Amino acid sequence: MTKIDSLKTLGQFIRKKRESTLPEVYNLQVGRRKTSGLRREEVATLSGISISLYTLIEQGQYQHPSVDVLMSIGRTLKMTPEELNHIMVLSSNQNIIDSKPSGELSDDIQFLLDDFSSVSALVLDAYWYILYANENFLTNLALKDVTGKHFFDLLLDDELTKVIENIKDLRKTFISIFRYTSSTLYHDDKFSDLMNNHLLTMKDFEQGWSNQVVLGNPNHVSLTTNINGDKQKYRFLPLYPVTDTDFVIFTFQKT
Repeated sequence: MTKIDSLKTLGQFIRKKRESTLPEVYNLQVGRRKTSGLRREEVATLSGISISLYTLIEQGQYQHPSVDVLMSIGRTLKMTPEELNHIMVLSSNQNIIDSKPSGELSDDIQFLLDDFSSVSALVLDAYWYILYANENFLTNLALKDVTGKHFFDLLLDDELTKVIENIKDLRKTFISIFRYTSSTLYHDDKFSDLMNNHLLTMKDFEQGWSNQVVLGNPNHVSLTTNINGDKQKYRFLPLYPVTDTDFVIFTFQKT
């Protein structure tokens, strides 16, 4: 999808959400309306942004919608975490990731993670070393601090293997996603060393890399945990922008 197409799709999605959000939710007078939903000026006012800015975003004509603006619109339109993820993905060609040194979270990404307190979130760098795991992630998987570990080392952890019932299926899936997100690193020496390391330490890595269908989005992937007899099932929400950036972000929540 091109940048122009992405912005148009973003605008169309926001417009549909506006038209389906009833004014009664905010105790607004219904009166005579072209649609049963909110007016543009109402969404703009409730979101704390100008009408002109909101209109440009909805029309797909604003080049750089920031995370905080999109989050404000999302809150006004009562978007679910999945829907918020969706509009962030659609705006991924813009400045969601700042040009900060690799390994340092941008203010926008930190803001986004802090706002998603109801879901489990994990942030990886381009090589899939863990930069950040929120409290929900650690609690739901019975983990302590995992910062600095490689994601596949985490999937090989003996304690985590006991907690996640479908760990083998998850490994195969994430090998495929890793292949997708690392496509720009194939000629990188650090990436080559990493590949050699995990080909040796992870039995199903080579097979998964060679044969698994490449997945760019794990939104149909489930995660089943069993901690002291307490079984829980989670599903992954859509991925945040991954290619040509310094970050990979996974989020999941209970089903």
